[in-house]
Amino acid sequence: MTRSLFPLLCVLLLSACGSDSEGRTYATVRQAVGALFAGQERPDLRQTLTPAFIAGFGQPLLFVELPDRDVQAGALLAQQNGPRQIWATQDGITLTLLGGFLTETRGLGGDLMSTDLGDIAPDFGGQTDSSVRIHRYLTGDDRLVAMAFVCNYARVPGVSATTVAGQFDTLRVSETCSGPEIGFENLYWINGAGVTVKSVQWIGPNVGYAHIELARGQ
Repeated sequence: MTRSLFPLLCVLLLSACGSDSEGRTYATVRQAVGALFAGQERPDLRQTLTPAFIAGFGQPLLFVELPDRDVQAGALLAQQNGPRQIWATQDGITLTLLGGFLTETRGLGGDLMSTDLGDIAPDFGGQTDSSVRIHRYLTGDDRLVAMAFVCNYARVPGVSATTVAGQFDTLRVSETCSGPEIGFENLYWINGAGVTVKSVQWIGPNVGYAHIELARGQ
């Protein structure tokens, strides 16, 4: 069910050796690992990443789900340069976020190699109503191809967003994009500090959408 679950569970096991409350989470994670080896159905990672566990985790953490591939995983912050963050799972998959926008992936197959965000990034929570974004992908013969999309934005304040870390009052921004052959809609939930606590973002035609939740920030 959740292919990338085991590597993160191993990380959680190492991180849960602390206080009594973390010890209870350790027992939960240990049961989940036992289920993997016993051939039982793998648990939903959300059941392990409780707010109490996340509070004691000690480092930035993303929860990522790829519904089209039936994959859940945790990603740790591997590198940061200003607003550009690279998050990595234990099996080598990386996601690059620029101020909350997913701009690159690696290790998925059909990866988003790069993204030009046009005018939207500096004014995402402001008044910009439309922009052009460009996605680049590798073809089977290693040619880089570009796909251009015209995107329109709508903002709704005061929207409650539920994540693995809890519930937040947010500004919800919808990004509706259309191209010559395909279209998609991204959704972002932004808290009062301007941080994207939750998003649904399209990676590409071979991967589909990524559901991303900020489990623990910096």
